[in-house]
Amino acid sequence: MMFWNLTRMAPYEPSSEGIIVRDQTGLDKYLELLQVEAQQRNEKQPVAVPTGLILYNVSFPDSNRVSLSGYLWQKITSDMEIKPGVLFPEASDSSFKEIFHKTDNGTETIGWNVSATFLQKHRYSFFPFDKVHIDIIMASADFENNVILAPDFSGYKSYDVDPLPGITNKINIPGYTLDRSFFSFSVIPPYDEVGLDALRKVTEKIRLHYNVCLLYT
Repeated sequence: MMFWNLTRMAPYEPSSEGIIVRDQTGLDKYLELLQVEAQQRNEKQPVAVPTGLILYNVSFPDSNRVSLSGYLWQKITSDMEIKPGVLFPEASDSSFKEIFHKTDNGTETIGWNVSATFLQKHRYSFFPFDKVHIDIIMASADFENNVILAPDFSGYKSYDVDPLPGITNKINIPGYTLDRSFFSFSVIPPYDEVGLDALRKVTEKIRLHYNVCLLYT
């Protein structure tokens, strides 16, 4: 339980796997750090776009793949000159269907029904052998600006109330019990995306992860 206790105590938690954020306070502190780093590198300031995901269904077609479906949304304010949209860069296949689009008090909210299939990774540096870690990596569809997909914590209950943000109570995964879910960030070095350097104009790219931890039953 040490990992869970750390995420509850720290505003954001650095680890070998990335930066874990559990609430708006931790997110704000991490975004402040990114702003300072961008200024020091003389790069574009990061634009944090509130993004949320709710899963309706999770299944394992085989031992190497995980499939999911759910609802994804973004909130874009009038001062953000960016391209909306989210990508699943590590999905073997994915689909997005826009079902909601409205503007209220200068904030544009867009919602999609999404489905995707990912190769299942066994990351035991994060979790012991009796747990399964589903790692959903999200990236911005805007390659020209320093866009950071940021968890829209306003769309979730606090971890003190709900340790499974983004999971509907109707999900049933045969053979597994839902343990917890959380958001984290990872840093993609520039040499991992050499072909996009000219577009991004930033030395590092931040990706948002939505993590789900399952227990074997």
